[in-house]
Parts: sequence; C-alpha cells; structure tokens
Amino acid sequence: STSTSSTSTSSTTSTSSTTTTTTSSSTTTTTTSSSTTTTTTSTSTTTTTTSSSSTTTTTSSSTTTTTTSSSTTTTTTSSSTTTTTTSSSTTTTTTSSSSTTTTTSSSTTTTTTSSSSTTTTTSSSTTTTTTSSSSTTTTTSSSATTDTTSTTSASTTTVSTSTTSTTTGTTSTTSATTTTASTSTTSTTTTTSTTATPILTIATSTGPWYGYERVTISCLATWTNVTIQIITKKAGGATYHDSYNTFPGGTVNPSHSSDTTQIIYTWNIVSGQNVNCWSASYSATAEFDLGATLKTTSDDTYAVTITTIAGVTSTYTGNF
Repeated sequence: STSTSSTSTSSTTSTSSTTTTTTSSSTTTTTTSSSTTTTTTSTSTTTTTTSSSSTTTTTSSSTTTTTTSSSTTTTTTSSSTTTTTTSSSTTTTTTSSSSTTTTTSSSTTTTTTSSSSTTTTTSSSTTTTTTSSSSTTTTTSSSATTDTTSTTSASTTTVSTSTTSTTTGTTSTTSATTTTASTSTTSTTTTTSTTATPILTIATSTGPWYGYERVTISCLATWTNVTIQIITKKAGGATYHDSYNTFPGGTVNPSHSSDTTQIIYTWNIVSGQNVNCWSASYSATAEFDLGATLKTTSDDTYAVTITTIAGVTSTYTGNF
C-alpha cells in the first residue's frame, strides 16, 4: 500500500516535469505557426504585409513583400496601359461617329478629315454638317434633274473645293463651309444640249430596169462623224448606176466599189468638217440598173454610224 502511494506522488512530480517539456514543445508549435504565417503572407499578398511584420520572420516576409510590390507596380503599369487604351478607343469611337455623321452630308472621305478635329468635333461637325448638307442637297437635286453628263464634273469640283477648305484649317470651318456653299451654288444649271437619238428610215425601189436603196437620218444636233455603207447584191442583174446624197456640199465624200457578187456604196464625212442641222434630215441613195425582172432586196444591207457634237454615237444596221 505504501509503495502505491509513493508512486502516485512521483506521478505528480512527473507531471510538473512534463509541463516544462510542454513549454519546449510549445516553442515548436510557435515555429509551425510562424510557417503558417509565411504561407498566409504569400497568399494574401500586399494586404497581409502589415500583419506579417509582427512576426520574427518579417525579414523574409519583407523580401516577399518587395517582390509582390514589384509585381504590383507592373500590374499598375498594365492598368495604366489599359486606361490609355480605353481612352484611345473612346477617341476612335468619337472619330468614327463623326465620320458617319459627316459621310451623310458630304458623301466624301475628304470631309471626314475635316471632322477629325477631335476636340472641336461636336461643334465643328454640327456647323459644317448643316451648311454642307444644304449645299449637297442643292447640287444633287439639280444635277440629277438637269444634266447627267455634267454631274460628274460638278461633283468633282465640289469635292475639290471641300478638300481645299478642309486642308486650309479646321479652325476656319465656318468660312471654309461658306466657300463650299458658294461653289455648290454656282452649279448645275449647266445644261448640255439635248441629244436625242437620230431616227433612221429606209426606202427601196426594185425595178424593172432601175432601182435604188436609200437611208434617211433625222438631224437633231450637229454631226461630227458620218459613215454610211449600203451593200447591194448583184442578184437580178444589178449593176452600179450612180449614188447621191443631200448632205451640205463639201461635208461628205461618196465612193463605191464592186466585185462579182455585190456593189458597195460608201459615204464618209470629210476630215475636219461637221454636218449642221440646216435640214431636218439627210439621206444617201444607192442607185443601180436592173434587167426586166424585179430585184429582191432582203439580202441587201446598210450600216450607219452618226456621232453628234455632244459625243453621242448611234449605230444602225439592218436589211432593206
């Protein structure tokens, strides 16, 4: 019994001893805890930096923090770039927007440059667009109605003026627009002579003994070129008799040639001459001699080319 009691006492002493060891063990636990803190710092990045500095491992942590800080700086730069990009994008969008607005009014890329004043885009664009739009409307409606030929020329002039105005300076947008408006005003009443297509008619006489084939062309505008050819087949015994025309003297040269199967009559304008519309129409006639039988003309052909002073060319071909 006594021995047992003694053992119990020893146990108490041992426990005290163990407590001391526990303290030692506690130190180890702290070390582990410190490790955990380091890991936390790595994960939490910058925010946990202050908390980390409380630990003895602050130095190590500090190094990590510096690295992280460095990374942060890089990120910040990146962020800056992004901001700039956004800003850049905004500008581009504004320009695009202006371009679209201006495109409607000016219909020209040149005016787009004018609207690239960026800063003054809103007010500048508004003023320019209003005036420009006015000019364009006048030009378009006049051009479309009055004269197709001059439209290109008139449009080109307007565009050139717009270009000059735009280049002159963005600041003077208002006066530049005024110039454009003036040019547009001086326009579109340019009426080119109406040049309707000449009307061609044909006539024939088929014998016996004599025959002819004739083309008649109405004259609606001065002619700068005339070429007429009549080919008569020799079927039925046809031979060359003569040719005549009603063109003003000295303006057209007649000629003829033949072979075993056909007679070719030709009329060409004299170089440097014009045929004025002193008569409402002009004709060219191919004459031929025949035998006692009638001649069939369905195989005989004509080809006529007329060019007016306005540059309009009309060509006619067919059979008699």
